[in-house]
Amino acid sequence: MDAAKVAKAVAQLPEKHRAALNWCYVLDPRSKEASPARASKKLGTSLQGLADLLRDARQMLINRGA
Repeated sequence: MDAAKVAKAVAQLPEKHRAALNWCYVLDPRSKEASPARASKKLGTSLQGLADLLRDARQMLINRGA
């Protein structure tokens, strides 16, 4: 039940925030895509921007009770 609740809340996040969370928590860390530099480039942001997206996405989930 909790996983379904979190998945639903993540799906409702803005696209870049959702992508940042998926990069951080879902992506296989051994993959080439796991590089923070590559993830930030793919999202069109800096490394600090990627960190900000993650922080903000986590806070949105907390605020939504997920």
